[in-house]
Parts: sequence; C-alpha cells; structure tokens
Amino acid sequence: MLKLYYLQGACPLVPHVALHWTKADFEAVRLERGEQKSPAFLALNPQGTVPLLTDGDWTLSQNIAILDDYFIRVEQDKGVQAALKEQGLVG
Repeated sequence: MLKLYYLQGACPLVPHVALHWTKADFEAVRLERGEQKSPAFLALNPQGTVPLLTDGDWTLSQNIAILDDYFIRVEQDKGVQAALKEQGLVG
C-alpha cells in the first residue's frame, strides 16, 4: 500500500491531491515537526525531507519526482484513467 509522509504546512499538497483524484489506495502519514529527522524516518529517507511516498521497500521523495513516477503508473492503469474521466479531470 502507498504511504505519503508529510508535515502540516510543508509542500505535500500536490501529491496528496493527485492520489485522491486518482482514488489511490494510500495512507497519509502526518509527521510532527522534527520527526523527519528521527532515526526511524531517516531509515526511510536519509535526506530527512517530505513529502515521501513509499510502497513497500520502494521510496520516492520530492513533489515532481513523485508526480512523474505516479502518473507513469496511472497511465498504465486503465481503471484509474476511467475514474479520472468520470470525475471530469481528464478528457
């Protein structure tokens, strides 16, 4: 299952909205300020930054990289494309 790690007030809004629009099965994990520098989080992302998208052992940080990779996956999933069309989000 996808997990999107974020800090309130940071910049995870765009991937968060994209995951909602595509009806992705994901968990939003809110971190407390400073928690991104904890040993547990640094084990996931040595840069200690958010947003961070994970899927099992796979991790990806930075908005543009997350969107680029995620929408490549979306393009390959006809069910997601149909859901986006149904919502009027794509033509």
